[in-house]
Amino acid sequence: MLLASPGMRVSIDLEDLTLAFGDARVSFDIDPFSRRCLLQGVDELGFLLAQEPAIAAWEGKGDGCAR
Repeated sequence: MLLASPGMRVSIDLEDLTLAFGDARVSFDIDPFSRRCLLQGVDELGFLLAQEPAIAAWEGKGDGCAR
């Protein structure tokens, strides 16, 4: 269907995990981490940088590990 109609509009809904084109609507799967990053507009590095406050708090707990 898509190959026969190269100008057809396609809508991807990451919230509902659906792909819509023409009269068709299909579900798809995506890795949960990738989905979260796409929905938040970040890449892997951006995700890690956003975790910096939690990492710093954990490091400040002094868990007894030698550093």
